[in-house]
Amino acid sequence: MMRARVNNRSEARDAGFSLIEMIVALALLSLIMALIASSVRGARRVLAVVETNATNSATIAAQNYLRAVITQAVPAQGNGAPGQSENAFSGGNDRLRFISGFSPHGLYEGIYRIDIGLVRSADRQGMFDLVVTQTLMRSASGDDAQPPPPIHRSILISNIEAMTISYFGASGEDLSKFDWQDYWSTPNRLPRVVQIKVKFARSDDRIWHPLQAPLQLAD
Repeated sequence: MMRARVNNRSEARDAGFSLIEMIVALALLSLIMALIASSVRGARRVLAVVETNATNSATIAAQNYLRAVITQAVPAQGNGAPGQSENAFSGGNDRLRFISGFSPHGLYEGIYRIDIGLVRSADRQGMFDLVVTQTLMRSASGDDAQPPPPIHRSILISNIEAMTISYFGASGEDLSKFDWQDYWSTPNRLPRVVQIKVKFARSDDRIWHPLQAPLQLAD
């Protein structure tokens, strides 16, 4: 009789798990799944931060370049040809041309004519690229035997909706009155400050804080 009871208990254990064992196993499984889900969410957040930083690093680099080259804008310069000179500064609400003493890395040191404007993007319909063209007007070495002035064209920011440029300086004849203007119509004089705003598409994660560049040689 005793042997029969022992055999029955052994058969019960061999038949499967008890209810308590099942509950414990499910609790452990739920805990493991919760830990895995938390790790996945954390990894996604880290990846999103990394992607955002990588995306905005190009925007920050573009702003740093624009600030440097605009800050070092210079008054009108002769281009070396008799009777010819280059206007110091001219700009509209979506374009800008000026002369700068800033020499980008990898290019000749000297005086450059800088053209900033928008061209239609080849990647996305209805979007624009912010393009900068740098033309060497005079080398710092003053060597007249140099080859023709190199022209360097680069896309600073691609696929933007719009760009707005405004200028702070004296307007008209009254040099004591300063205000913001959409156009700069006095090419022989520099504005005090240039402000550039860039608008991205709603689905674009890039961020552009309004850029203000004070001109060091402004009147």
